[in-house]
Amino acid sequence: MRLEDIPQGVANLGSAGGGKSNTMNQYLYSLFYNFEWLHHFYLVDFKGGIEAEPIKDLEARFQSGKIDILDDNRIGLYCLLKRLYVINKARMQYLKAHKMKKMSSHYLVLIFDELAEILDYTPSNKEERYLQEKIAFYLESLLRTGRSQGFKIFYSTQSYLSTSSGLSSGMKNNTKLKITHQLGSNLQVGTIKPV
Repeated sequence: MRLEDIPQGVANLGSAGGGKSNTMNQYLYSLFYNFEWLHHFYLVDFKGGIEAEPIKDLEARFQSGKIDILDDNRIGLYCLLKRLYVINKARMQYLKAHKMKKMSSHYLVLIFDELAEILDYTPSNKEERYLQEKIAFYLESLLRTGRSQGFKIFYSTQSYLSTSSGLSSGMKNNTKLKITHQLGSNLQVGTIKPV
């Protein structure tokens, strides 16, 4: 798929072994096929970095300077999302100043492998609570306002409907495409499909 045809927010949903990783690999294939249109790509993997290893190897081999991997680094994720939040605001001003409706290149892509590992987290102190709140705030803001500025956000999760997913209603409402794989119950399928 062309990057411009991929919605700004994509949820990859399903239980363990349901096909989420295969779908993520197809998304990555589209991403690398469109690599010239990409400004930067971030893979966020807080579940041990297993999915990130092949991407690290690719970047080490080709040294594109366009790929960053974040694994189990909450402060690093906070800093990244804060920077992208500022870039998003700057791109808004750029589009307005140049009377443009949207970015048609220089896409910024974030892929989260198991987003609940990041959002469903219990802070142990005031600093961690601040980080957690800001991570959720920046992510929701990018999902809500980043479409015209060239942001593409793709996340996989086993927990979408439950409150333990950490996904706010704002995040869910601004996820334009939901790919549903094998789920734990028919109830979950019925709840997600109409959306």
